[in-house]
Amino acid sequence: MKLLLSLAFAGQVLARQSFDAASVKPSPGIGSISLSPLTDGKLTARNVNVRTLIRASYRVQDFQISGAPNWLESDRYDIDAKAATPASAEDTRLMVQALLADRFQLKILRETKDVPALAIRSPCRRSS
Repeated sequence: MKLLLSLAFAGQVLARQSFDAASVKPSPGIGSISLSPLTDGKLTARNVNVRTLIRASYRVQDFQISGAPNWLESDRYDIDAKAATPASAEDTRLMVQALLADRFQLKILRETKDVPALAIRSPCRRSS
């Protein structure tokens, strides 16, 4: 069993804390990828795709994301966002989630799915 985030893009924006000012621009795709720690009510991202922002803000792994369109990984963005006052790491993550909902019309559906898995048992060791 694993938790999956199924993604759907619609015009819904959740009422949450949000950044006071945010700039989201397509990245020219030149240079390395950088993402600031999600703390203090600030977000600075360079050449970052939306999938990376989802992983960071929702604290999930790639295998937990399903239903994502191809551009989620291929399109890159430069983002600068700042809250009016400093915020905790948890509040900053919620602000990034709100930014994703607002600017990319991201809608998250949390669900648990049963998936095939293989369990490997190690042989028991006998003490002599």
